[in-house]
Formats: sequence, structure tokens, C-alpha cells
Amino acid sequence: MDDYLRLEIIEYFTSKSKLSKTMVEKDFKRHKHLRGTNRYVSHHRPEISKDIDLLATEGVIAAAGTDPGQGKVHSRGRPQKYYKITEYGLKRLIADPRISKTQFWKVLHDYCSNPDIDITLDKLEEFLLIYINHYARFRNHGFTAYFDVFHALCNNWFMEKVLTSGEISTLQKILEVLAMNPKIAFNGLVEKVADLESNVKEVLSLCSYSLRSFHDVEITDGDYSKGIPEFIIKNIIIVDQEKGGGLTYELSLFGVMLVLLILFNNNMKKLKHGLYIKKYPFKKYCDKIAHNYSHKLPLVFGRWDRLVQILQNSAIYNFDVVLLHDGLVDSKSNSLSVIMKGNEEIFQGIQKILRFNNSLIQDLVNAGYEVFKDYFLVRFDRCALERIKNDLTFKKMNLVCALLEEIMVILDPLSYHYPRLSLVTFTTLYPNRILKYMEESFAKEISAFYYLNLLKPNIDVSEMKMSYESVSKSKDLKCNMEQRLLLLVQEIKGDASLRNWVNRWSEDIDSLYQNIHETVKTWSSSSIFY
Repeated sequence: MDDYLRLEIIEYFTSKSKLSKTMVEKDFKRHKHLRGTNRYVSHHRPEISKDIDLLATEGVIAAAGTDPGQGKVHSRGRPQKYYKITEYGLKRLIADPRISKTQFWKVLHDYCSNPDIDITLDKLEEFLLIYINHYARFRNHGFTAYFDVFHALCNNWFMEKVLTSGEISTLQKILEVLAMNPKIAFNGLVEKVADLESNVKEVLSLCSYSLRSFHDVEITDGDYSKGIPEFIIKNIIIVDQEKGGGLTYELSLFGVMLVLLILFNNNMKKLKHGLYIKKYPFKKYCDKIAHNYSHKLPLVFGRWDRLVQILQNSAIYNFDVVLLHDGLVDSKSNSLSVIMKGNEEIFQGIQKILRFNNSLIQDLVNAGYEVFKDYFLVRFDRCALERIKNDLTFKKMNLVCALLEEIMVILDPLSYHYPRLSLVTFTTLYPNRILKYMEESFAKEISAFYYLNLLKPNIDVSEMKMSYESVSKSKDLKCNMEQRLLLLVQEIKGDASLRNWVNRWSEDIDSLYQNIHETVKTWSSSSIFY
């Protein structure tokens, strides 16, 4: 049987409520598809019938009775048996690596056009992840370098608001209080900040989204983005609603990193007005943050006590590679090649993978926008929007557009204003969904820099046997750092989830440089130079 034919039959079913063998035969008799041999081939009833039977047996399509549907007339003679695509069938179709990015979005468009299909945003996200699983080469990692996002935030807005401020601002007070008191209610926050309630509300308005869903926003004239800060700033603080109905506040991972940056600058005597909470020494302050927000950075904070046991103060100071831009870019080790006992290529590999993924997903989003462009543009036309806003097909297409817009925010959160359009936003777009993904991706990126800064390629991991007790007796941390790193390697080897995660990074960085090597080799041997 022709596997290409089956693929096209499945794709054809996504655009129809139900089909019979006769209907497929009629359309495919005139149909020609391009095979892997680059030859065009016509298809006839026997092979079509066999493939439909096979697809039904495999659960790709399911029997849908003998009724042709509302408003349609039964054909003469023997009643025809109808079939419809199943959710499994759609998943199998989009999981096929031969489906291009444009085909993927067209398949979703056709699937959502089917009046018998119900769809949710979560289900659309599931379909997208199935496609990305074969579309994205480095799919185990994020699609945005949030290190760049974090430092763009620090070098502009945060530098002005906190680091170079002449006094301890309300923003700094709130960040420190939330670092020590996650899930705190508003009244408790105001009490601990010891500032005017109006000042606290102003900072919360600037740095968090309220729980009010955006479908409550009226369609009005004017620019919604006016006065709205960058999306990332609005996600420094998270607002949650407890079971009793009250609101609580805690830091996002971006907020946690900002507090650590405050602590590092104060520890280096660069925070001229000092800390708001002064009762904890530097190390204990960092320990409390790690314990309070272990769920935000599970690979590091979730293993914090053991990391401190092994690395001692280096467990804290290793964060300079993330918090301080020159810690990653300008430090001696990170600016030296691996062949010079540095790890420049390792860190650049992490960044290259994330930026490569970003470019790849941007291409996917662009393809989606072209397919759904009319549904994006209709939001600028009030009259057209009023006519179709209750249409069931439009509502499903709106969900796809909402998913696309979520990805747009994730790919470039600093330059994306929310809400973005002047008349109405996609009603299903909620900031907390986007923030959850951004936090998870940022956590993976931080963890990669954190661990790979320690696991340099030139570490000698020979048969040397070590134990924590033998290392901890030494008071000379500098002389025993290599021993501590060897103990860290042993710790990672004994932790299956951490070991597998580190291995994925090392394998993907290796694969990246192999691909770069092959590309450069092909270029250098091309006719350009001969």
C-alpha cells in the first residue's frame, strides 16, 4: 500500500465532517499527489478502499453511520458507510515528519472548521507540542534566551528603579518582603513593607497582572498598549487566589533573580542605600530564598542543601554567571576556549541552541499567521467582528490565534505589549499561562549555566574516590575546589533525573558543534575558494 496515499487521505478527512469510500474515490480519482520518487500518481478505488479499511482498523478514522448529514440526500442503491477522523488520527497526521509547518497550520484550520469538532486551548497546545517534537531539533530546551531578557530588564528599567536609586524604593521593599514571605496577603504585605498603601498598590499594579480575565475588557477605541509596560515587568510578581477567595502575592522566577541581584550588588558594596531587610547575613538570606522558592528552580534550589554541603560558598557565588552579565561574558574562564581550559564554547553552545530554537519557532509562528491572517485582521474591523463574534467556527479559530499570540509573547516578551491590539484581544490569552512557560524555560536556562559553569570540559573525573567528609575537613576552599567539583560529579551521577538532564545538554551542544563543523567544512571546500 502507498503510505503517501494514506497520509493524504488522513489530511483530507480533517477538512470534512464525514466521508464515505465513494466520496474519497471520486475526489482522489481526479487527484494526483507527489510521491517520494518525484513522480505523479493517480489513485483508484481498490487501493483507496484498502487504505480506508486499514485506517479504520488502526483507529485513525471511525465509523460515522450511514446518514450523510443534515441537508444531504442519501445516494441511490446500497447505503454508504461514512467515516470521520478521530483525535488519534489528527495526532498521527501532525506527528508525521513529512508535514510541513504550513501544512500543520492548514490541518488545524481545517480541523477547527469541522462543525462536529469541539476544541480547547489546552488541546491545541497538545497538538502543537506533538508537531514541535519532530519539527524542533533541540526540543528539550527552551525557545527563547531569557538570560538576554533578564539582563535587558536589569540594564534599563531595574537599574533605574532600584540599583542606582538614591533611597530604598517601595519596589525594593516589596521584592525583599516577598522573597522572605511568599504567598502573603495584601494587608500583611503592606504591614511588612511599612509604606503607604497607595505606594504598595502602585508597585503591584506595575509589576503584576490582576486575576481579572481579559475577556471582561470592553471593546473601545484607543490604544490599549499606551502606558502598559513590557510584558516581563508585569510578571515580576504573581497574584494567586486562595481557596478562601483571598489574594496572595509571591515572586515569579524573574522576581527571585532580581532579589538575588540586589543581594549580590549589596555584597559587593555597590548598593549605596543597602538592603531593606538587614537582619540576615548574605549567605543566610540566599539560603532562605532558595528554600522559599525551591519550586521555581528545582534543579538548583530543590537540591540547595546538598549543593551547599558540597560547594560551600561557591554554591551561592556560582550564581554570578547568571546574575552579572560580565560573569557570563567577560570572566576569564568563560572567555577562554575549552582548549585553553575555559568553557567559552559550552556557554556559547547553550545560547546558540536557544537562539536557534527561537528562530525555528518564529518561522513556525510566521507560517501560522499567514494561514490565520484573516482572523487576526478582523479584530481591527468593528463591524465585521460584531457580525461573526458568535460564530462557532470563528470562536475555534480565535483559539488558534490566541495560541499563536501566546507564542509571540514567549518569543519576544520585552517588546510585546499586552494587550497589543487596539480594539480587542484574544479572549483566551491569559498572562499566567505564558508566565508558567517562561518560568520553566528560564529555570532550565539558569540551571544549564549554573551546572555547566562548574562542569568544565577539563575536569579530571578519573577513578579518584571521594567522600564529603574528606573534603569538608579542609578550610582551604580554593585549594580543594577541584575535589569539590569531583564530588559534585559523583552527586550528579547518582541522581538519575539530574544526570539525564545534564547529558541531554552535553549531547545537544556536541550535536550543534558537529553541525557547525560540517557546514563550515562544506563552505570551505566549495568552489568559492577553488
